[in-house]
Amino acid sequence: MKTSYLLTVCMLWGSAQAVEPVRLVTSVNPALPASPAHRLLFKDWFGRINTPFTLEYRPNRRAEIEFKNGKFDGDVARISLFTQNYPTAIRVDPSYLALEYYAISNALEIRQWSDLYQHSIAYMLGTRAVENQLSQSSQLNPVNTARACLAMVQTRRVDVCVIQNGTITEAQLESAKTQFKVQLFATLNVHLWLAPTQQKLAQQLSAALIQMQKDGTLERHQKAMLNPEATPGH
Repeated sequence: MKTSYLLTVCMLWGSAQAVEPVRLVTSVNPALPASPAHRLLFKDWFGRINTPFTLEYRPNRRAEIEFKNGKFDGDVARISLFTQNYPTAIRVDPSYLALEYYAISNALEIRQWSDLYQHSIAYMLGTRAVENQLSQSSQLNPVNTARACLAMVQTRRVDVCVIQNGTITEAQLESAKTQFKVQLFATLNVHLWLAPTQQKLAQQLSAALIQMQKDGTLERHQKAMLNPEATPGH
C-alpha cells in the first residue's frame, strides 16, 4: 500500500513537472505592430513540441539581465552576436527572422554601421539595433512612422533615416528611391536564445523550426511579422 502511494505521488509530481511552462522574455514592445504576429509564431512553434510557455515583456537591457540571472529560460529575440554578451547561452538555429536595415539620405555613402557615426539619425522608436549600435556615437531622433522618418531627411533636419524592413512598406521604399539615396547596409539574423540548462529543449525547437521552414509555415509567420501595416492586437 505504501509503495503504491509513493508511486502515485511520484507520477503526479512527474506530471506536474512535465507541464511546467518555459519562461520566455521578449524586448519586442507589445505596442509595435509586429508584436502579435511574433507571439503567434512562438505559439505555433512551441505547440509543435507540445510544450507550454509564458512570454513576458521587459525593456531591452532589463530583459538581458533577468535572462542571465535565471528569471527566464529564454530570450526570444536576440541577434547572432548576443553570444558576446552571454557566452554560455544556447542559440537555437536556424534563425527565424532576418532584419534588413536601410540608410536613406540625400547623398551619403553608408555601407556599415560605423559610417553612421557622428551623423544625426532619424529612426523608428523602439528599433533596438539602432539604439545599440549608435546611441554612443550619433544623435538619435526617434519617430513613430516611416513617413516621419523620410520627412526629416527631406527637410534636412537629420542626415539619415535608418529604417528596418517591417516598418516601411515596399511602396514607400520604392518611392524613396526616386527622391533619396537608399542603401541596404546591414542584415541581422534573429534567434531564440535559451539558458545553458535547456540543451534538450533547444534541440527539439531546432528540429521543429526546420520542419516549419520546409512546410512553409515559417515563411507565413515571417511575412506577418514584417507587415508594417499590421494593427497591434489583430
